[in-house]
Amino acid sequence: MNIKDFIYSKKDEGVYRKRTIFGIKIITKPKELLINSQLELMHEKILQINDRLNSVLENYDNFIREG
Repeated sequence: MNIKDFIYSKKDEGVYRKRTIFGIKIITKPKELLINSQLELMHEKILQINDRLNSVLENYDNFIREG
């Protein structure tokens, strides 16, 4: 660790923000990182639902064409 990082450093890891201030390590859980994490999960779920809907519509189209 260089002297600059010893005096102050900040790193976001997932929902945690890790800081070092004069050699003291501080780990916090800021609301903004929690919100970003939840938004990412919601986005993934929306993409999964979209894929499922596309699959259902494709199967329905195939059923109509064949039947």
